Amino acid sequence: TPLNVIMGMNQLVMDTELTAEQRKFTEQIKTSAESLLFLINDILDLTKIEAGKLELVSIDFDLRQVMEEAVDSVASKALQKGLEICSYLKPTIHTQVVGDPDRLRQIFLNLLSNSIKFTDVGQVYILVEPEEATATHETFRFKVYDSGIGISEEGQKKLFSRFSQVDSSTTRIYGGTGLGLAISKQFSELMDGSMGVQSDVGSGSLFWFTAVFRKSAIPQEVQFPPFDIRSAGPKVEAVVVTKNETLRNSVVRYLEALQVVATCVADIDGAAKLPKTDGVYRVLVACPSVEAMVKGGG
Repeated sequence: TPLNVIMGMNQLVMDTELTAEQRKFTEQIKTSAESLLFLINDILDLTKIEAGKLELVSIDFDLRQVMEEAVDSVASKALQKGLEICSYLKPTIHTQVVGDPDRLRQIFLNLLSNSIKFTDVGQVYILVEPEEATATHETFRFKVYDSGIGISEEGQKKLFSRFSQVDSSTTRIYGGTGLGLAISKQFSELMDGSMGVQSDVGSGSLFWFTAVFRKSAIPQEVQFPPFDIRSAGPKVEAVVVTKNETLRNSVVRYLEALQVVATCVADIDGAAKLPKTDGVYRVLVACPSVEAMVKGGG
């Protein structure tokens, strides 16, 4: 398409030697072109949905991988705003499923991007929980929390409508077309699920959706040892070091899956002040900030 040609030619220009001003201009072209491409794709998706012509694919995929890819994709945006972003999926969940990974990823990206856009301080957190299962299918509930500006009860009523923003001032300050949430809700319904929000002005938001996937015949990759680590040797306790409550809760949940007792402190000084206990080996789990993780490459 003409837009793809523009983006391709702009990338070729970016690969040449440019002045700082020229680099800034080409970056602006890239950002604007990507935004326009997303808008066009959203409109095409919405048109197909309303015409009943959008069909989901059905292939094997790993739920954890799709979630982590989505988080990785928006991590840099969170970093730019000084936000923490983390995710949690219970280690014992069977993550090999059959469904449409691209549409699921699109829902994740829409919700995560929306939360980051409307959050100036704090964190964004995604949680995946199993809801119910049959012999052949499993229902999952996905939750995206943020500590953003929140949404009024009146605003929530039109949140999932096409081309709708909570109010005109929101559009002026944060931008956007109001299509992402409407499309995400439609996708979740195509996955035999639903979508909703819980929020109060000034208190952040919780966006949730459910989706039903067929169980995969592919064996589940073991994430953690299937035994109680406490019986494998000396008693082990973990000391989780982070100031971020959301990140701390996520790490503690993973440790609980290993049957490891965890003590949480805000910094290294707090860890050093913990009383010694005979016969107990303490393992320090230092949780870096998003900025440190991105700069470190992981």
